[in-house]
Amino acid sequence: MLTLALDLEGTTISNLSKGNLSTMDPGPFTPRPGLWDFLEWAQARFTLVIFTGVPPLMARKAMGRMVHAGAAPAWFGDLPVFEANPPFGEWHIDMTRRPKDLERIGPPGTVIMIDDNFFTHRISGQDEFWIEIRSFQAADAATDKELTAIRPEIVALAARLAGKE
Repeated sequence: MLTLALDLEGTTISNLSKGNLSTMDPGPFTPRPGLWDFLEWAQARFTLVIFTGVPPLMARKAMGRMVHAGAAPAWFGDLPVFEANPPFGEWHIDMTRRPKDLERIGPPGTVIMIDDNFFTHRISGQDEFWIEIRSFQAADAATDKELTAIRPEIVALAARLAGKE
């Protein structure tokens, strides 16, 4: 089964602009519209993980809040969380510049990454396994339909990758 890796900030929720790294409190955020339905759809087809530049403890707190608020199924809070690679071998506070090496999750061709920062986070040579989604801002909550619109692209990439096995 293929793995679908989901970015957290800007992909499943709005950005954590008021998060506090010292307490690992994500601060206020808005879940992306259609998240529950998308997660149920994706879980039926893929192994799901979170791959984010947000520190894992902060990511888990945000995921727990989404479950508690009824924006995500209970199992969402238990998904594995992978943290983006530190740049150049050292941890870096600038979460926007941290690459995501999909091989940390699985062999090449077994992981599909959904992220709003394709050009910032991808590792050269893994482009074909990435699907870029428009960055979600809380102000877009009334009109955002990206999690529905992106499904055909995910299905097409999954079919192509399954044909390589």
